[in-house]
Amino acid sequence: MAKPDRCHRWPDCICKQQWDHAATAPDEWWQLAEPIIEATLACVIERCPDPRYREHAAVQLLKIQTSPNYRREFKHEGGLNS
Repeated sequence: MAKPDRCHRWPDCICKQQWDHAATAPDEWWQLAEPIIEATLACVIERCPDPRYREHAAVQLLKIQTSPNYRREFKHEGGLNS
């Protein structure tokens, strides 16, 4: 059973949909989506019931905050499913 502070809709929630889209999104999408990506990663870190996604999201959020090449790196990694 999921903890009460975890998302009960995962993987049918908007954060999971955004997560999947980010792995295959065209470059133009990245220019507009950085705030959405940060919010999605923060939500996954805080509320996702799957610890693998929480850990991966934390790493990705650190990358987005420290790397000017984050967009390219995440896209080539394919998110968690690579």
